[in-house]
Amino acid sequence: MRLQNTGRGCFDNWVTSDVMKTVLATEVVDGIGRIYVNSGHEIHEAVPKVTHAEAFEATELPRQVKDQFFGSPNQLNMYLSAVLEVMLYSGKNIFEVMGLMKVEVPVQKEWEEFKPDPNQHESLCGFYEKTDAFIYDGMANHALPTTMATLGEVLRVCLHFGLKEVLDWGAGIGTLNILMNSYGIKGTHVDLPGKTLEYARWRYRLRGMDVEVVSLPHSFETESVDGIVCLEVVEHVKDPLNMLSDLYRIIRPGGILICSESFGHPEFSSHLEENVKYAGDTFISEMARIGFQLLPDFSKFHPKTYQKV
Repeated sequence: MRLQNTGRGCFDNWVTSDVMKTVLATEVVDGIGRIYVNSGHEIHEAVPKVTHAEAFEATELPRQVKDQFFGSPNQLNMYLSAVLEVMLYSGKNIFEVMGLMKVEVPVQKEWEEFKPDPNQHESLCGFYEKTDAFIYDGMANHALPTTMATLGEVLRVCLHFGLKEVLDWGAGIGTLNILMNSYGIKGTHVDLPGKTLEYARWRYRLRGMDVEVVSLPHSFETESVDGIVCLEVVEHVKDPLNMLSDLYRIIRPGGILICSESFGHPEFSSHLEENVKYAGDTFISEMARIGFQLLPDFSKFHPKTYQKV
């Protein structure tokens, strides 16, 4: 599938060529860019069409404000939408939020302030419980078209395999669950307790979504789910292979794990340097040893899709 730009805006006018098909596309309803899904098509290439426009439609803002900011799903509007939502939650003014809402910057600042011990699981969990930096980092990251396109890929894989219930492991600010639950997939929010988890609860309530939120540690039943999504989590974990082995236990035979990792980027403050050894093909080999088979046709882009064998 080849994407073409009509040249009329920043990222908001991408269309598919006539000879190819896509699963995700947008349409404008009442001035609001919305996503619609046709799950009957195969996955070939990343489609950068998923935006915050739909996710923020439910916010309690005047109609003309929504029309102004959400009228087209371009990158600027995605960012402004995210800023507005954080303002609603935090009570901070626009200048305060824009100063905080930057990728990695607030996390690095608080990592240096709290100084968690990377060798101590309790110390790491304490950091994630106390900090609110991942709210600002997450919202800034999820205002990027590349990140939202990745979440679109995850959604398409879930739809392709007919997954009805999915655990979003390390769900962060909850954007993926908002998308999945919007399209009939029951996403369960799984994460450590803390300020980020409470922000995600608020986001679900704001949209009237009944999303189950599970605070770790929690013992899930063996072979109890058909799918788990684990995005950019393993590089933060003291013992990622042990965690992945537990995910293997939870997934039913033939079930799907969608997983992305950034082991090869220890320059990010909360990425544990000891996990660099798992980068690249080593991770795929370790996943095979655990019992997860890579599905190449669904792993051409970030993240990768595995099946329990």
